[in-house]
Amino acid sequence: MADFLRRTPMLWLFLPQVIIILISHYTGSPLRLYKDTDISFPDSMQTYRAVLHDYPKERRKTMLYTAEVLPDRHKVLLYLLKDSSRILPSYLDTIWVKTTWKQPEKIGAFDYAAYLRREGIAATGYANSRHWQTQGKADTTLFSFERLRHRLIRRLETRLTDREAGTVAAMTLGYKHNMDYDLRQSFQRSGAAHVLAVSGLHTGLIYTVLIWLLTLGGLYPPLYDERWRQVVQGAVIIAGLAFYAALTGFSPSVCRAAVMFSLAQIAIMVRRQPFSFNTLFAAAFLILCFRPRDLFSVSFQLSFAAVAGILALEPVLSRLLPITTPGIRLKKTLSYIRSLFTVSLAAQISTLPISLYYFSQTSNIFLLTNIVVLPLVSLLVMFTFAYFLLYYIPYIGDITATVLGKLTDTLNSYVTYMEHLPHAFTEAVLTLPQMIALYVIIIFFIWILRRTTQNSIR
Repeated sequence: MADFLRRTPMLWLFLPQVIIILISHYTGSPLRLYKDTDISFPDSMQTYRAVLHDYPKERRKTMLYTAEVLPDRHKVLLYLLKDSSRILPSYLDTIWVKTTWKQPEKIGAFDYAAYLRREGIAATGYANSRHWQTQGKADTTLFSFERLRHRLIRRLETRLTDREAGTVAAMTLGYKHNMDYDLRQSFQRSGAAHVLAVSGLHTGLIYTVLIWLLTLGGLYPPLYDERWRQVVQGAVIIAGLAFYAALTGFSPSVCRAAVMFSLAQIAIMVRRQPFSFNTLFAAAFLILCFRPRDLFSVSFQLSFAAVAGILALEPVLSRLLPITTPGIRLKKTLSYIRSLFTVSLAAQISTLPISLYYFSQTSNIFLLTNIVVLPLVSLLVMFTFAYFLLYYIPYIGDITATVLGKLTDTLNSYVTYMEHLPHAFTEAVLTLPQMIALYVIIIFFIWILRRTTQNSIR
């Protein structure tokens, strides 16, 4: 443990940062993490001008919008009552709305108001069809990643079913609002929910494709001898990862992955170890510098816990399962299957306390699920981006869409089938102290296991 602390200097920057953020969260000082949501709106109904910053999400009786109230640009949630006699506003519309902005209350044990504050939402409002009027479109001359993302989602919806398009949009563009709720439950209970969060798997594929293109399909080595070529290649890869992170809405998981791969690219250029705990803590440190509220995001916590578990536990599990089979091809195949097993197990163990604390359930069949799901998702992501590129090409675009639809339908059917197996998932409730205690046990277990395997090798 002492050796680990000496070899991980970024930890000593990350821990004080976390302590300051926690103090700020619970005391309101020295930083005001939620100053942009501490807004006092009038208690009476008033007329406001707002810009809609997302396409509507359909509810049973209303349409939900994310909006900004002008001129101060406070972020709010706006519910408009459905009315068949009126055309509802859409993305980037500017509207006049008469409503009362309110802070939401708790839903049972769930503090909905605190959740919205962490998401930067200042208040929620409701209006019927008589209390809003569309004024026109906001300025659409500038490039918008949100607009591009929705344009790509529309491309998916033109040739895929709603169920398939919802799954693909969630996995590749980070847009989960169109995904069927029961299907999301199936992913959660079968142990495949992590593929719905755009993270290391998806960003890693983007990174691999960029390396492949910049090396002309592997014809040249990844890093050239000439320093200027190294700089150009590194800059292109980092810019490509930043573009993809912006396209997916800068979610905590994809930000972590993009920053980690960018730091890894820099480490390769200066002949250092690309993926390590230092890289992980550096990524967390940089993200929290700009978005300290992400520390309380479930996505942020799950993402970093999973990667930390993989870095700490996966090498140990691989050493416990040596492959001594002769034959290069068979050995590579078995090594790939072993990596699916060890990575899934390491990530599941390291995220188990968080999953039980927030969701009160965990999958018992995640290993069986991920052996099939991970290869399927890799193919699906690659075919999705191929579909976006080939969309306007006659016949080829249709063929790509057909293959993409079949892959997505197979994935959805498989996770649904796995969910309904006997004892597929376990429900349990953890309190915060119990979650912390479980992490202490897991860390101690990993430490003992690492020492044991290292001693056996010696």
